[in-house]
Amino acid sequence: MLTDAELLGSFVRDRSEDAFKTLLDRHLKLVYGAALRQVNDPGIAEDIAQGVFMALARKAPSLQGRAATLPVWLLTATRFAVYNTLRNRMVRAQYEQKAAVMKTQSATSTDSNVLRSIIDEALNRLTPPDRTAIAAYYLENRNLREVGDILTVSEDAAQKRVSRALDRLREVLARRGIVCPADALEASLHQYGAVAIPPMLLTAIFNGVFSHGGIPTAGSVIAQHILKRLLLKKVAIIALSTMAVAAVAAPVAPVVYRAALGNSSVIYPVRASTTVGSGTTVNSAAQPADSGNNDYQLGMQAFNKQDYQQAMVWFQKAAALDNSDAMDGIGVLYQDGLGVSHDSHQAMTWYQKGAEAGNINSMMHLAMMYDSGGKKTRDYERAFIWYQKAAALGNPQAMCELGFHYENGMGIPQDNQQAEYWYQKAIAIDHSTAMVSIGDIHAVAYGMSHNRNKQALEQAMVWYQKAAALDNYQAMINMGDIYQNLPAFDAEYDTAGAEQQTYQQAMVWYRKAAALGSARAMFSIGMLYQYGDGVPQDYTHAMVWYQKAAVLGDSNAMYSIGLFYYNGYGVVQDNAKAREWLEKASQSGNQFAQAKLASMPTK
Repeated sequence: MLTDAELLGSFVRDRSEDAFKTLLDRHLKLVYGAALRQVNDPGIAEDIAQGVFMALARKAPSLQGRAATLPVWLLTATRFAVYNTLRNRMVRAQYEQKAAVMKTQSATSTDSNVLRSIIDEALNRLTPPDRTAIAAYYLENRNLREVGDILTVSEDAAQKRVSRALDRLREVLARRGIVCPADALEASLHQYGAVAIPPMLLTAIFNGVFSHGGIPTAGSVIAQHILKRLLLKKVAIIALSTMAVAAVAAPVAPVVYRAALGNSSVIYPVRASTTVGSGTTVNSAAQPADSGNNDYQLGMQAFNKQDYQQAMVWFQKAAALDNSDAMDGIGVLYQDGLGVSHDSHQAMTWYQKGAEAGNINSMMHLAMMYDSGGKKTRDYERAFIWYQKAAALGNPQAMCELGFHYENGMGIPQDNQQAEYWYQKAIAIDHSTAMVSIGDIHAVAYGMSHNRNKQALEQAMVWYQKAAALDNYQAMINMGDIYQNLPAFDAEYDTAGAEQQTYQQAMVWYRKAAALGSARAMFSIGMLYQYGDGVPQDYTHAMVWYQKAAVLGDSNAMYSIGLFYYNGYGVVQDNAKAREWLEKASQSGNQFAQAKLASMPTK
């Protein structure tokens, strides 16, 4: 039987389809099972499995020397993919719900659902050899001889390794309130290893890896997130180990994920011109004096009062007089379902009208919808064209998007030099997102270099620090995310002291972003207080921060408040208030609130 190293070598050298198919056959159950346990949705788990193996195909050259620990890499990549998927969908609301359930269990509980919800986090706390032993023996159903071959030890030694790894896994679970007898834990792990693979999943992954061109899939988008998350982990760990206290004074900002990838970004209408950077003004299409500007301003007044139906009336009157800002406003109302039913087709139609009339916001909205739409609307080439038009009119965000397209080969051939050119043009307007993005290019260069080019990492740090100095609150949030999740990403930080220090640093960064009005940061502060991460556990403080975020429209905060009332966390248990907040979250599209409401008694 060929080893993982031999199969990876064959795939890298010859692009061998047989070699990659063998790797798929060998490890797909491990990846799909881990994803399914964590997201509890077969469809999403399939997308994650595709993304993990597409990322493996791209990272194969750098993994050849570490092929013996391939199961560990796959589990880590799966965890990153799960985190990003849940974050994009509900900002970890599902994890919070599971954790809330877990905290209500007695210390001797062995409930299978509780164990299922926490097992992957616990596995991640083990050392790589222990994770390899558990993954190979239990989750991939290898025999002890095969486990010994993977670990380069005898069969007897492999048996001892597996037994020791199981004991350590039990210790990790016990620290989290889950006490499992060895035989019960073994039975559960074997059960997890017996997960059934969807019939067409292997074929879908194989085609995704070996196809050329075509419409990007959910798996390919997830693969991009995995690769960036792996680089993010390296940057964060190196920053913590080499900068120590200096990290507080000169923080290293993380790779910032592009918001429009996977989630549409709406630039809400404010006025006919938008101020960017350090006072530079970029104008929308110039409107003649009689082009419905008065009607548009009346529409804006209604919009700002949240009277969206009246805003639509005025915008339509102004659009009939060829006012492009009004056309863009109508598109926003349709895209977000404000005062009208959500209608992406109508939104694109109105954005197209505004863009053809020279409106920069409409160009950006149209490009973003092409960028992040579903199979029917996603079109990277058209998105690129509209970003070009907006960039030619001096829009720095469009320049960032062009850089991102070149960096990732979206609709055009991949070209880092062109990417950096466009980022630099945006930077000339003091655009902090561009500074983060150019830092990202250097971080990728560091991660892909065989000798781990430190100069590239230093350059990445320089640009990240410049972005932070310009109050880029998304960088602050991501910095908080690094510290909050580092104990789960690296066993080095899985000690009580180190873990609490990283959570404290997360709190520092979230507070900075919250001070700039970020609802996401406020929600994250609430989570730290709720779970006692870096601060004494305090449900009252958690509720205060959740309420602040909820006022700003954060549906996850609304969901959390609903759970607090439902479970009586720091408040008097009140099903009526719980339902009230869950309904608010549900109306904002929170799927977990919808699921919770469906499970609650009607009276």
